[in-house]
Amino acid sequence: MLTPIQKGEGSTPGERELTKLADLAFFGLWSYPSVHRRMVKGGRTIKHEVVDLIVVFGKDVILFSEKDIKFPSAGDIKVNWGRWLRQSVLGSLDQLRGAERYIRSGRSELFLDRKCTQSFPFALDDPELRVHLVAICRNSIEPARTYFAKFTEKGAPDSTGSLGFSAVMREEQMLANPFWVGDIDPSKTFVHVFDEGSLDLLLTELGAGPDFIDYLVERERAIRKEHLSVIYGEEDFLAVYFSNLQPNGFGAYRPYRPIPPNVDDFLLTIEEGMWSALRNSGIYALFEAQRKAAMAWKRITNDLSEAVLSANVGSEVSTESLATHERAVRAMASERKLPLTVDT
Repeated sequence: MLTPIQKGEGSTPGERELTKLADLAFFGLWSYPSVHRRMVKGGRTIKHEVVDLIVVFGKDVILFSEKDIKFPSAGDIKVNWGRWLRQSVLGSLDQLRGAERYIRSGRSELFLDRKCTQSFPFALDDPELRVHLVAICRNSIEPARTYFAKFTEKGAPDSTGSLGFSAVMREEQMLANPFWVGDIDPSKTFVHVFDEGSLDLLLTELGAGPDFIDYLVERERAIRKEHLSVIYGEEDFLAVYFSNLQPNGFGAYRPYRPIPPNVDDFLLTIEEGMWSALRNSGIYALFEAQRKAAMAWKRITNDLSEAVLSANVGSEVSTESLATHERAVRAMASERKLPLTVDT
């Protein structure tokens, strides 16, 4: 028997904004903010927030950690960056690693509310589960624009302020290079670090949950398998992804030159300005028109998602389980738009 699901709203303005963005892309049925667990310490039972947002879509689970740490406005930029990095990026990393360990432990009992009275609606015990870790770190965009402006040649476009990425950077190198992050521990699950501007762009342009999941998978593959070393701005990787649309409707990363055989230290770079060039192209105009045309299907899917959440599906099917309804709506949400074709 289907019963209503009472979702939380997030405990901070940043968490609520993250939840709103995720709901737009994943629909409410798969996005759950401020998920909690019970912990026993010193004989006392403590309610503890596991992660700021969990998205469950089939075998894919995305764990989001959101940090709204004010960037210091006075003093040495490297000192300020180091303080912000430790509290924001590295703080998110600790939360995400802990959440992943708990979920993979097989004993994970999750709840939708702080009092731990409403159980999480989906099981997370599938051995084939794919866990994606995403850190959302706010308040670095304007300081980054100011900092990068010092290195911008006269007449060149201003920096977007998005965080740069260098695959070879670990914590020590990140601390020494303001507004750059790296693949912090290649031996563990990859952590995607986005500022709020990058997240807003991705969830707006990608449009739907399966697209965002594929983007995360492809981004990790490009970095860890295809020798992609440097991304000057997240928007530019998105441009590369869109520029290589596949027959299945998803994008891809393709190196702009072949990787030499038997060379482990060959590094590739995505340069600045690719997103701006794509936005001004006819290909993007076609893509935008295609995305707008798909909105009608997205609205229908969203309505069905809300109906399942509220258990307002009609008496004929109300006796079906949540799992049955979820699979049906997920099948609709997974429908792919056709890849772009450009006459030559």
